[in-house]
Amino acid sequence: MADLEPRGVLGASVRADRATPWAAAVVATAAGDVWDALEFDDERCTRLRAEDLCQVCGRPRGEQVYLLAAENRAHETVQMYGGALCSLACARLTAVECPHYYTKKAPIEVFVVPRQVRVDLFGGGFGNDDEHNLAGLQPIDRVRLVQAEKP
Repeated sequence: MADLEPRGVLGASVRADRATPWAAAVVATAAGDVWDALEFDDERCTRLRAEDLCQVCGRPRGEQVYLLAAENRAHETVQMYGGALCSLACARLTAVECPHYYTKKAPIEVFVVPRQVRVDLFGGGFGNDDEHNLAGLQPIDRVRLVQAEKP
């Protein structure tokens, strides 16, 4: 298991063989190319915003988009770093492949919401994020991660 820390060094917390999101920055390491969960590819991110694309597969998002949130979240307003996803398949893949979600100690809930202009409710200045208030919404799915037993 390996993951890139913010400074670009390999850590031991995340699988190195996880699927690479379309918009992710890929960093060459001695162990091979891996994607950085904290960085986006600038060129693709520009296209993501301009063409309203899914960060996972790069396809256009439809009128309905998919958001993820930990079941034990403290707030009803959630942020999807990089934007909401185009499909339930991309949402499920993100829940198990992205360390922002699979390192949580709770199931990840999937919500379907109408697509909106990407907004910055939290004031962080990230123009590629989708931020939504989930108050009153029910999840359409829950992803529970099962840890494999060590031999």
